[in-house]
Amino acid sequence: DRREWLEHVVPPVERVGGDGIDGGHASVRGWTTKMLPDLDFYHHRPLGARDGAATARWRTQGEAAWFMGYRFPYLLFRTLYRARRDRAAIAMLAGYLFAAARRDERYEQPEVRAYIRHRQTLRALADRALRRARTSLAGG
Repeated sequence: DRREWLEHVVPPVERVGGDGIDGGHASVRGWTTKMLPDLDFYHHRPLGARDGAATARWRTQGEAAWFMGYRFPYLLFRTLYRARRDRAAIAMLAGYLFAAARRDERYEQPEVRAYIRHRQTLRALADRALRRARTSLAGG
C-alpha cells in the first residue's frame, strides 16, 4: 500500500535529483508513477536560481546525475542537447566528471540506480518515445 512505499522513501533525498530517486524507488517496488500535466504548479524562482550563476546550476545538475548513477553517454547527449539553447549547460558535464574524479557518493540503493540506468538505454528511450507518440496521437 501507499504507506509501505512511503516508509521506503522517508526521509526523502533532499538534493537535486531527489524526485528521480523517488520515482525509481516506486518503480523498483512495483508501483506506477505518472506525470500530471494538467496540475498547475508555480515555482517561485527558476530551478537552481539560488545557486547563482547559470554554470553553477548546470554543474549541480551534473553532480546530481553522478549521484543518481546516470550513464555517461546519456549525460553527454543530454548536455549537448541542453547546450543548444544554453551554452552554460556544458557545466553539467563538468559537474559529473568532477564528482566522478572526487569519487563523490552515489545513491546507496543499487537497484534504484540500475533502474535509472536502464531507462537511459537506447531501447528504453525508444520505447518511451513511441508511447508518448501514441498517447499524443490518441489525444491524451
